[in-house]
Amino acid sequence: MHIWKNCWQCKHETPQNRLSYVIHPKPVEGFSKDKNTHKATQFWLLHIDAYQFTQCQKCGAPSLHIDSLQIKNINENLINEIRHEIEENGKYNSEAVSSISYPNFGKSLISEKKWSYNLPPEDMLLFFEILSAYEKELYTLALSGIRTLVDRYIVRKVGDAGTFAQKLKKMLENNHISSKQYEVLNTIIDGGNAASHRGFNPGQQMVKAFLESIEDIISLYFKTEQIDELKKQIPQRPRK
Repeated sequence: MHIWKNCWQCKHETPQNRLSYVIHPKPVEGFSKDKNTHKATQFWLLHIDAYQFTQCQKCGAPSLHIDSLQIKNINENLINEIRHEIEENGKYNSEAVSSISYPNFGKSLISEKKWSYNLPPEDMLLFFEILSAYEKELYTLALSGIRTLVDRYIVRKVGDAGTFAQKLKKMLENNHISSKQYEVLNTIIDGGNAASHRGFNPGQQMVKAFLESIEDIISLYFKTEQIDELKKQIPQRPRK
């Protein structure tokens, strides 16, 4: 039979021949914390991994796909339903399912952000760490890193004198950023401060928006630094 899965070589979902598969359930220990006492309470989950080895019908590339699901209220009928869905369709339709495929060449965000290779070495490495934290769903760490990257960017432009607010205002006054970018950076800085000092745990949507925003602002210089040189290559309009 064939199933639809992502192909690492075609870089999108394709019909793939399923050569073999194994469903492996195992118990795992979890805990919950009481909001008032902060006391941890132990409980057990059933963790189900479905391993499927496939070959793409379009390009012939082999892949290993692993779909994982955790069940808190263990129910034999639900387990049989999951097993049946995976056997018939190659997947179980649930928002609780997490999926990963191997190999996953070219999936790293780093390879998609080539403009960042021109950043100063210390900032480039920080940006890579931010992307790595984001991909691993470590959103608090990612947001703290974004705040640090913004601070470094501001310091390079206007120096390190004064508070965040004072330096950001100077960025606006010196026309390094627009009024809208000022608002965006101010929001990002406040979010980063909250993550670092006020116990704030941001979600994926917020960190993604912040990451895209600082990329647009910081990358503009590096993406356009050749404009002055290219401008010289454009023929001048003839004088009448």
